[in-house]
Amino acid sequence: MILHCDTNALVALVVDDRAEQRAAVLVELERARAGHGSVVVSESVLVEAIWVLTTRYGLAQSEAASRLASILAANGLEAFDTELVNTALGLASSKPALSIVDCLLVLRSWKLGDAVLTFDERLAREVEQPGPGADAV
Repeated sequence: MILHCDTNALVALVVDDRAEQRAAVLVELERARAGHGSVVVSESVLVEAIWVLTTRYGLAQSEAASRLASILAANGLEAFDTELVNTALGLASSKPALSIVDCLLVLRSWKLGDAVLTFDERLAREVEQPGPGADAV
């Protein structure tokens, strides 16, 4: 069985004020590691988790992205597009002026060879210049 991870469950793995929730999530992750299903994180949950960590917990986007990347790598969580998500988190860490949504959009456009309709000049420059990690997606 696939469990789709909600933002609250993902955030519980990052912050220290949700011990009971973290314990419940860790039980499900252990079940998944033992072969009893999987726990999947969608891009929309990832975006919301970055928003919660930056607005409610005051983390810089680079720190939130770094922590989420570590959680995804270490705890057996799966993303729908692991390569895209990992590269987006890396880009969000290295280019904090771009939102996580912009990072996902840039990387998806590179991956598909598509263009992005935007009036954001910074985003447009980023889309035109594939950077480190572009080959990974």
